[in-house]
Amino acid sequence: MTSVPHEPANLDAETLRQRYADAVLLHERTQHVGRANRIFMRIHEIGERLIALGGTSDRELLPLLSHPSRKVRRSAAFDIRPFNRDLFLSVMESLVQEGGAIGREAQFDLQLMARREEAEAEPRHPDPLPDPNRLRIIDWQQDNPPPAAMSQRQLKDRVSAEFSTGRARQILALARPAIGLWPQRKVKPASPLASRHGGDVWAPADWQWPIYEEEPMCFLGQIYCPDLAGLPGAELLPKEGLLAFFGDHDVISGCFPGGGSEEGAVCHWHEQGLVPTSPPLPPLPEYAREYSAMQLVFRPFIDLPHPHSNAIEALGLSKEESELYWALRASLVQSGIPDEVINNCDLDSKILGWPHPVQSDFELPQIGRNPFLQLAQLPARLGPGGSLYFFIQEADLASRRFDRCILEEQNT
Repeated sequence: MTSVPHEPANLDAETLRQRYADAVLLHERTQHVGRANRIFMRIHEIGERLIALGGTSDRELLPLLSHPSRKVRRSAAFDIRPFNRDLFLSVMESLVQEGGAIGREAQFDLQLMARREEAEAEPRHPDPLPDPNRLRIIDWQQDNPPPAAMSQRQLKDRVSAEFSTGRARQILALARPAIGLWPQRKVKPASPLASRHGGDVWAPADWQWPIYEEEPMCFLGQIYCPDLAGLPGAELLPKEGLLAFFGDHDVISGCFPGGGSEEGAVCHWHEQGLVPTSPPLPPLPEYAREYSAMQLVFRPFIDLPHPHSNAIEALGLSKEESELYWALRASLVQSGIPDEVINNCDLDSKILGWPHPVQSDFELPQIGRNPFLQLAQLPARLGPGGSLYFFIQEADLASRRFDRCILEEQNT
């Protein structure tokens, strides 16, 4: 892996300017958003070093305005702006006059700056006090234990009452056990092995952190397998150790949809001998903000395919049957949860079960011989209202070949 290094403390201004320009040009060539963000941080750090060498002024940045690359000149202009707004405007307007892609970017920069300055000039009004009832609704799931879900008997009775005998048989044949992931914000993980979203990684001493496109994958969370003992479906999973989930920055942030085994990683570790482990590069700021540890408890429930899934569309439900099925599936997921809080609960995150697609169903065959089973559906976290889906073929799950998991992502 080629890292994005910090600059040695003894570099002179000319060397720093060359490294600044090299980093700007590398940023321009980099397609991976997470790595591009890291390179941008490096550009910012070098700029700060040049400002410090210039006696907290733009003196050592000014030569960059003569660089042959318009990208470098544009970047340097932004670092100079806090010291000389008129010079910044002059450089940007010159880039606009030169036209091309950089000219369009500079034009957009100027327009955005003007809007921001207008907004900053408007009178500031104090933020309203938080509505306690609104906070109660938002935090309900994290502040309450999970309610009991619909039982197998209740499901069978309802399906038998609402659908014909043949249709009821088809629907019940699709039922699968799922283990809902229920966050608890007031309960801090008491052990590094606790089931949780995010937090620190404990791994075998000789384990290598997964890398994609030269960026360390983001740690999404872990399941302590003994916590699942006795839950329906748990017999498919390891009885001991940890299942740890990782994903590429650009997949979990919704930049790219995934679809391969190389963009995510699922590790199964025995709990003996695990040690605190850090990625080979510091986490990106957006990742660090989102991934504080959140304790998880479990809510077992019976899951059915989404009404727009391939499995249900293949049944050819009538309009009346479709409406009954929508209500049935909602009851399975939402049973015992107050209506006013449902939209603020994460009811999609789970182990096993059927995927709840944010967009359309997946191309992976989920029925038939050696189907792709959903190992886990997790919140995308860095993405806009999305989910992450880890799929594994039935035979690979049985043989614990978690290295063959496929990571998919969908977002709104």
